Amino acid sequence: MLTRREWKAALRGLQIALIVAVFALDFLHGIRLGERDIGFHPIYRFRQTLAVALSRLHHPAMHGYLADQSVIDALDEAGFPRLPEEGGPRDQASWTAYFSDSAALDRAMERGLKVTFDPALPPQIIKGNEVAYADYFVLAFRLFGLHMSSLYYFFFLILGASCVLFYIEFRSSSFLLFLLTTYLGGIYFLQNYVNSQNPIWGATLANSRFFEALTLLPATHIFLVAWRRREVRLATAAAVVLQALILAFLIDCRITARWQVAAICGAAVFAIRWGKWKNRKWLPALDRNVWNAAWPALVAVSALGLHMAAINYSVDSRYADESKYHIIWHEVLRGLLGSSVELQRVYLGHPTGLGAASDKDSYDAIDYELNQHHDLSSPIAVVERGMIRVDVTKGWGEYERLARNLVLKMVREHPLAVLSSLYNKGVEQVFEYRVRGAMSLQNLKVAIVICVIGALIWLGLQSIDEVQLIDGAMATSVLLIFALAPPVIAPSPLSVGTLLAYLMGFILAVLTFVVLILRRLVGHRS
Repeated sequence: MLTRREWKAALRGLQIALIVAVFALDFLHGIRLGERDIGFHPIYRFRQTLAVALSRLHHPAMHGYLADQSVIDALDEAGFPRLPEEGGPRDQASWTAYFSDSAALDRAMERGLKVTFDPALPPQIIKGNEVAYADYFVLAFRLFGLHMSSLYYFFFLILGASCVLFYIEFRSSSFLLFLLTTYLGGIYFLQNYVNSQNPIWGATLANSRFFEALTLLPATHIFLVAWRRREVRLATAAAVVLQALILAFLIDCRITARWQVAAICGAAVFAIRWGKWKNRKWLPALDRNVWNAAWPALVAVSALGLHMAAINYSVDSRYADESKYHIIWHEVLRGLLGSSVELQRVYLGHPTGLGAASDKDSYDAIDYELNQHHDLSSPIAVVERGMIRVDVTKGWGEYERLARNLVLKMVREHPLAVLSSLYNKGVEQVFEYRVRGAMSLQNLKVAIVICVIGALIWLGLQSIDEVQLIDGAMATSVLLIFALAPPVIAPSPLSVGTLLAYLMGFILAVLTFVVLILRRLVGHRS
């Protein structure tokens, strides 16, 4: 008969084994689904990012996030999918077939790497997207070789490193190790979710569109250190710094994940206010706990700021009129137009109906605004057939300025319509998540089993009291409030960080309810 201590030691070992097993399961599951070595949409960002990476790996190397035109031409000649206007595949089937041919993709990359630069050809840049994603490509290729599968392996290398840091910091908490198990179960589900949308996106987690899910673990790590007001000790500080560097790098690969840094700051502010109220010390400098809550947020914000500064310093002067990130105000404008018929009538001239607006709606709204005021002052405004329109190829930075001005005008002139659009965005977001059966039980069932097993191990290890439940509920609520940011901007099935956060929150809510019911039934008091 095992003693209580031996029983808990066995459960602890089982909890660690489950984490390792689920991580391995995630890795193998993606390979089984064919996500390891495929290409993905959007094709322009994929090709330009790849060309920038190959140009940097070339001898001699080209820096400044520039893609040599010879490399792009070599990719095209090797059969790489090109934009329709460039003579590339014009239908989904052609792109899907090429994306699935890993050997052809590898040959195209090899050809691009070996080409001789032609100094007479002007290099190209990455327009309207995150230039830092090229760094992800370069690091992946240097670590695992010039293969499409390297992007997948690098994803799991980052995930594994973040898991190890999380385990080292929170290994004494069976609940937080259960949270890690739940997160890894969510990654398993996310692979099914992404695969359900194939070939619309290209079903691989190495597509930066899904990095919101990868950033969630390092962000949660820093969030918890701030929430728990941990002291600045060497091991804790080192783990936070490393997680912050991972977080900053991935956020600059996918700008929509910035809400997670905002959530960390929110946790710090809440912990500071809570600590000051409890201790009745209203000057932060008089209470060490206040600084214990603040320093993790300062590290996260500093890491992101420094990485952004490094990118701005590294880019070539050709990026002067570019955003160097995905265009955000464009997405805000698209979200407002898609969720309000009133705004459509005013800023498009006609209603298009509720639902996810297209990129074209945002362009049309800016064109409509310029024509209404006969405004040709913008350097990207051109006249075609007697109508003013914006030519985004002349500068995405200027387009972002026009989109921002139009959004602010909507908020100023139609505040009620903007506020009422929030409900429609919520409804639309739920619909977007369920498209093509992505939220089906078939996709969820393995993740559910993983979470149930993890929960049973956790409940066998730890007695739960009301204080822990309240604290966990408060922390989860703060995180979920900030997770609403992407859908509030524009509903999208690509908001996977929000999806994963809410699924984990739902699991924790169900378990809390079960624990409370069991406590009432057995009259248990910790």
